[in-house]
Amino acid sequence: MGVESWSRTFAMYAASLLRQGNFVDAGFVSAILFERFIEDSLISCRLEKSSNGDFLYNAIEELSIIDPRRFDRRYLHRLRKILNRYIIHTDDAFEGYKDQRERERIRKEIALLVNYVWKVMDAERFEEYGSLQGIPLLTADYAVLAVREFFQDEEVEIEADHCSIERRDFHDLIHMRKHLLHLSTHLKRNLLAGYPNLGIDVISRVDTTSAYVWLAVNLLRPGWDNQRDRVRHASASIMVTPLDLRMCISFGGEAYIPRKDWYKFLESPVLRDFITSNPGLLMFNVDWHCFITDRYEARNFAGSQTFRDELAEARQLLAVCQERRGVITWDRLLAGFIIERTTVGYPCGGLKLYRPVQLLIHRQLKLRAGLPLRGTETCRHHSSCTVNRLRAGLPLRGTETINSR
Repeated sequence: MGVESWSRTFAMYAASLLRQGNFVDAGFVSAILFERFIEDSLISCRLEKSSNGDFLYNAIEELSIIDPRRFDRRYLHRLRKILNRYIIHTDDAFEGYKDQRERERIRKEIALLVNYVWKVMDAERFEEYGSLQGIPLLTADYAVLAVREFFQDEEVEIEADHCSIERRDFHDLIHMRKHLLHLSTHLKRNLLAGYPNLGIDVISRVDTTSAYVWLAVNLLRPGWDNQRDRVRHASASIMVTPLDLRMCISFGGEAYIPRKDWYKFLESPVLRDFITSNPGLLMFNVDWHCFITDRYEARNFAGSQTFRDELAEARQLLAVCQERRGVITWDRLLAGFIIERTTVGYPCGGLKLYRPVQLLIHRQLKLRAGLPLRGTETCRHHSSCTVNRLRAGLPLRGTETINSR
């Protein structure tokens, strides 16, 4: 997630909750944001917060005198009454939920508050989508997850000396997520210790409706806090489903340009060199985030007519999604390793993840430096200067070359 105002983030969160039909939680979040907006407005207008009586009532009265066009007295008082009756003092509202007509009336009242908060605190996205109904459901889901993942419980609850995932762990993804939290400490200590330019994103949230849990390693970017960075960029990932554990290059639901770059990279001689040096590498297609629909042995598949057909189809699909600016729920021609549900030691997982990490670094080094992809350069043959800069956390210079040793 890029660094942005938390008020803006939570305004979109409230709007997305309502878009999903959760008007109760949307109302609670919006009530907090409405009070925050009024308090901030008092400060910007150099007014003192009243400690006598109803704070909101007095604040609205004062603000409407200073700037009646911006602070519509009648409408703000209407929102204040909605907040008090249906959110802060909820006994009457809860009774009303039992009747479908009254429930719908309350939902519409709360929607006025949510919509106002979204408009004044997240104007850019409010203008982009036009209305609450204009938010695509997948976009709303991403916005809700962005907040919930940030505040989720990161307690490991795995014994310190436990260093393997057992076959029975695949039965329970909530417990499996604890394993990935534990595994992440091993990766930071070993695989990623020499690469400060790499970081582990928030491990995906899991509940009883989840089909997977996802640990993503990303290249850090200036101005980003590395929270949900995986959504917009390429990652070297560990993804676990009840059926398997995958270590591969993957792309988030908003990663349009990284996918386009990946498809270009797939046609380069570098990929063929990488495949040759990594026996057992697979290429596969995914629908709805994690369900594998096609699987190929990379050594026999890359460069074939089927490969070219798949690549052309992937580019067409991407063009449609990019034009609509929709969340992408599929992937094509991912590269990595798949381990069927069995016991997997942490060292084994780290070793296999090292290959996608190499691929991610090599691809990004080339793209960032604006250099051609030559078949004579494999992922193990960066110049020492470039690798040292990456490990030191320094930016690449545009003129820096990545030559074979």
